[in-house]
Amino acid sequence: MEQKYFRFTRTGGIETNPAQFSQRANAFTAAVPEGGTATLLARREPEGLHGYLIIPATTADTANAQLHLAHAVGAKAVLVEAPEGLDDVEAIGELTYRESPALRETQAGLDPRELPTLLANTMPQGSWVAVTLRKPSNKE
Repeated sequence: MEQKYFRFTRTGGIETNPAQFSQRANAFTAAVPEGGTATLLARREPEGLHGYLIIPATTADTANAQLHLAHAVGAKAVLVEAPEGLDDVEAIGELTYRESPALRETQAGLDPRELPTLLANTMPQGSWVAVTLRKPSNKE
């Protein structure tokens, strides 16, 4: 499957109203088709922390998911080549879902700027973290 890579360039401030941010983020998730995936990549480069979106080409071409995400985070999505050096790291970890009793931790009121700030202050140069989003199963 052909993938497209988008790098986000800040154009304004991120929406700090949680309800407004959630509404804009929901437009992004709705643009990712049923059964599709989207990978968010944060990478520490010499110039600082940069955010990328990796999605199937069809999602980019037909649903404009990259534009919805850019709008949510106050940025512009720029089509780029695949970032180099993602495989040149000392370790790669993976989180795996395991069934457990239902826990409902709300993220209501969370400041969406907090995670990027933490990553920018703690990630060493050349490191990266990626999260692949998919439709949750009925047990998640």
